[in-house]
Amino acid sequence: MSVSRRAFLSAAGATITVPTVAFTRRQALTPPSSGSLDPWIEVNAAHLAHNAAEVARLTGRPILAVIKNNGYGLGVEPVARVLAAQPGVSSLAVIKVDEALRLRDAGVSAPLVLMGPVPPDAYDLLLARDIQPMVYTPVGDALARAAARTGRPARVQLCVDAGLGRVGVPYREAVALGRDLADRGGIELAGTMMTFTEDEAFDREVLTRFLSVVDGLRAAGVDPGRRHAASSYTLFQLGAEAHLDMVRTGMVLFGVYPAQAFRAAGRMDLRPAVALRARVAYVKKIEAGESAGYERAYRATRDTWIATLPVGHGDGWPRAAARGARVRINGRHFPVIASVSASHTLVELGDTPAAAIGDVATMFDWEEGSRPEDVSAACGASVYDLLMHLGALVPRRVV
Repeated sequence: MSVSRRAFLSAAGATITVPTVAFTRRQALTPPSSGSLDPWIEVNAAHLAHNAAEVARLTGRPILAVIKNNGYGLGVEPVARVLAAQPGVSSLAVIKVDEALRLRDAGVSAPLVLMGPVPPDAYDLLLARDIQPMVYTPVGDALARAAARTGRPARVQLCVDAGLGRVGVPYREAVALGRDLADRGGIELAGTMMTFTEDEAFDREVLTRFLSVVDGLRAAGVDPGRRHAASSYTLFQLGAEAHLDMVRTGMVLFGVYPAQAFRAAGRMDLRPAVALRARVAYVKKIEAGESAGYERAYRATRDTWIATLPVGHGDGWPRAAARGARVRINGRHFPVIASVSASHTLVELGDTPAAAIGDVATMFDWEEGSRPEDVSAACGASVYDLLMHLGALVPRRVV
């Protein structure tokens, strides 16, 4: 009967004996005497600035920079500081209350939109910190009371569901909610927003629905504030009619095309602003017929040199990388082999030890052939997963 490693380790009382293996210098290379081999993330500030300028050039509109989920994996605080300083960026947006408060604690003073759910007892804190909540339910009483207690106006974003079906007041009920909010003292609509469905044909109807809401608000004497809906994806699907008063972009600011087809569209010159790197931790030669990885996922057909990198899915490097991704070491690309474990990745070097312990290995960065889109195309991992799943404990360096 065949028993997998995972099944074996789950058996109670399992005893594991680890054999001692001696390697000659020909087989295993000696590690450097000092220096961390652990993975790190680089944030390219110049590329963030370039990408923001590209969005502003294409749209001619101010940018609400979406830096949710820890700044798309780059780190919410360094990303906020860089983007808030760009002339085309008018405000920032996050999803979690904690991220919004972290930014204020870090001294980021730019206008800040909170696009996630908010418990009513948190309104006082948000208003005191000048954070604009997104609203789509009848919370006017709670907001008005918070405004009175804090002495601060409740500047809110009215979220309309015009077809996505995720969150937002249904578009047929949106005017009534907007009037209820605006008629209360201390509440101001800073903006009215919705999210497209990314179905190009249907989104034209979605836009029509949204604009009818805005017209209804104005007819009722309610200022809708800035209208915004266009995401990174929308910039490649729809024209200027979707840009409204402001665009609300995320992924393109980090220099990554949301879909492979958009890369060749020529609308924007995006430059990836993120790199994931580590140093080679181990290099050895395995003989023909030997295997590597859990459940012998890789079997050598000839004598082959392989390298171990101390980066895995626990750091955000996806398991899917073993299905075709390539890692750059010393200017050459080497295939990921076997399986990506929580903390390790194996790459095949070939007939010679083409890398040494301590050499920098790049999982992805801004060079052609190593962009996140290249990794995505090679192994099927989503570019969103490549960025947003980057481990929170991996050090970030602004370069």
